[in-house]
Amino acid sequence: MKKYFDRPKWKKLYTLKTDKGFYFTNTYINLELNENILRSIKIDIRPRMILAHGLDTSMAELEDEPIDLNLSKYFLDSIEFLNWEEIYLKIIEFKIAKGFYNLEIKKEMLQEIIRRCDYKIYAFAEQIKLKSFTDLKNIEEIVLMILRKYIRNYYYRKERQAETKKLQPVYLVKDDDNFSYGEYTLKVEIPDDKEKKEKVKERIKKIREVLKDVDRLYKEDIDEIPTIHLDQHLYTPLVISGGKNEDSIGDFIKSEPPKLNEGETKFIRKLKEYLKTNKEKNRGKEIFLLRNLSKKGVGFFKNAGFYPDFIMWVKEKDKQTVVFIDPKGILIEDEEKIKLYEYLKKEIQPEMNKKYPDANLKIDSYILSVTDYSTIKKYKSKEEYEKDHVLFLGDKEDCIEKLFQKISEG
Repeated sequence: MKKYFDRPKWKKLYTLKTDKGFYFTNTYINLELNENILRSIKIDIRPRMILAHGLDTSMAELEDEPIDLNLSKYFLDSIEFLNWEEIYLKIIEFKIAKGFYNLEIKKEMLQEIIRRCDYKIYAFAEQIKLKSFTDLKNIEEIVLMILRKYIRNYYYRKERQAETKKLQPVYLVKDDDNFSYGEYTLKVEIPDDKEKKEKVKERIKKIREVLKDVDRLYKEDIDEIPTIHLDQHLYTPLVISGGKNEDSIGDFIKSEPPKLNEGETKFIRKLKEYLKTNKEKNRGKEIFLLRNLSKKGVGFFKNAGFYPDFIMWVKEKDKQTVVFIDPKGILIEDEEKIKLYEYLKKEIQPEMNKKYPDANLKIDSYILSVTDYSTIKKYKSKEEYEKDHVLFLGDKEDCIEKLFQKISEG
């Protein structure tokens, strides 16, 4: 149940590949002090207060000022009393659990990282005062939080630096890993509920009828499965979430590869509508889209596991822009993924321009947030998010139009 785009039209699309012989885990590295990474570490251990108003609840706002470790003696004086052997063993356990087998960690470096105090801890003073043995254990936990975050950031930075030297633009081919599923496999779960079971059986009959009508399957959106057809996607159809029939009988159809989630589906619908109503604006451009499969497609920060959901190509004359797009909910911990555009612009693009000047290739990335801006506005202004290539799918303004504007300006 899959039909591919006319290949001559996309045979000269670039994708990014790492040298197949490259394995970062074969490169041994030592944990060292990096002040830039250390200054980026922020730990918030303040208790949160929940405010209730009738049936509504919300988090109480807290002051955003961290304690100043360079002035406060509480935390620094406690460091000398910590059980560093136990801390070291827990860090080694963390290293093994994360798969950082090629990273050598010395106990003395862990102590040096903590003593530098360039990180920020958001806490109340009484949370870091040493008054009893229990307080000492609490401080050890804070130290472990700092060290784990530092080690994770340090390792991924080293991996990116090594990866940058190995990434290369190659033409997309028919045996690319993103085409590894030759067909969709649909699996049906029959519910126990008698009434739902009958509805499911009835729908299965309709699906079988649809599958016989190949022209309709490859040209239209199909509610029975459900699927969506997008002319610009390199194969059709795409199995999606949120079909009209799911409300009454539930989501009983599973697919392999997995169907698009709600955020990905929303992006495809908005992109389809934008391309349909803005043909004049995009005259002279060729636009292609491909789902980027997790663990199979183009990935960044491999140990962190970030595979943007889609790759979009915008071709104009001899210039080609490759845009990695990820519709997702935004969390504070996602800063590394949000900053992918910066990594591409500052580290990968210059190397690519130097090694492959004839490719005339630009690479970029965007997060399309399914989280409403109102939910996360306390962290950054909308302008700051957009500067970081985060656009909001729920905005009244057309975020897809804004996406294409930014791609053109960039």
